Amino acid sequence: MSSFSFPRTFSLKSKKSIQAIFAQKKSISVYPIRFFYVMKEMEQSKFAFSVPKKNFKKATDRNLIKRRMREAFRLLRPEFQNAWAESPKQLEVFFIYTGKEIPDFTLCQMTMQALIHKMSKENFE
Repeated sequence: MSSFSFPRTFSLKSKKSIQAIFAQKKSISVYPIRFFYVMKEMEQSKFAFSVPKKNFKKATDRNLIKRRMREAFRLLRPEFQNAWAESPKQLEVFFIYTGKEIPDFTLCQMTMQALIHKMSKENFE
């Protein structure tokens, strides 16, 4: 399997896990994306992406933004996982788009890159 793939096993779907992520209140933000995370001992990391209905009424707009965020993350996932490769724990991450306009793909990619850099600086140095 390619290191750039994003199979369904990486999807965070458990309601309990998502509630635990928000209960921990650990987050990192680089406008227009914010992510909440928790480190756990588990086999692999899991990720979820969300766009608030409050900011984007049309489901097609929300889905477009989520697709762009997922694709940007998919391309940067090997770099993201290298940031905590030495740690025995894995991450559960919930990405939320906080902007008011529909972003282009390059903005999503640059923001994801900045989030990875910021997280590796804050937590693993």
